[in-house]
Amino acid sequence: MEELIYFTNSTPFHGHIHLMSLEFDAFNAKMKLIIHVRYDDYDHLWEIKAENVIDYKNFTHCSLTPFFRIKEYSDHFLIKHNTEEEIRIKLDIIPDEDPILLGKIHNFLKKETGLWMDLNNLNKRYITFPKSLVDKFRSFCESENLTYKIEEISIPTKSNLKLLFFGNDLIAPDNYSFRQPYILAEKFKAKRLD
Repeated sequence: MEELIYFTNSTPFHGHIHLMSLEFDAFNAKMKLIIHVRYDDYDHLWEIKAENVIDYKNFTHCSLTPFFRIKEYSDHFLIKHNTEEEIRIKLDIIPDEDPILLGKIHNFLKKETGLWMDLNNLNKRYITFPKSLVDKFRSFCESENLTYKIEEISIPTKSNLKLLFFGNDLIAPDNYSFRQPYILAEKFKAKRLD
């Protein structure tokens, strides 16, 4: 895995990554990708395996370009979203009745989550987010004279997750959602096939 990550993040690499196959075994929560990495004289097939897969998204096209930089994270909002306690709060007002407040809440969460959190239901009274955002949300609410109650604290589903991320900082930072392909799992392995 280290060789693949190193090569795709090396300064001169602006090559192409093509998704050749993707197999997901839902029953066993395993995934296998075959990718073709090509740049000048470098032309290799790689197999990536993921174990205890929680989520994967945006592998909808054969070409993964422009997302050709592969990184592995142990700290990212997508990980926090699945490994931290989730706090569900009830706002004392419905944001939909105050479009300016709705916009401020949206901007706060967009800044803190990089749009990795679904913000389509913000017009409702309930918001759910990872516990690590509680203090920042409390400060935000104080600055807006907004009151709320904590309704529920849910237990995290997993504790030891990693994120395999196909990104490109020239297009979007990795902490901001731009529909980059990713896999959220406990373990990753990669080997060159040729």
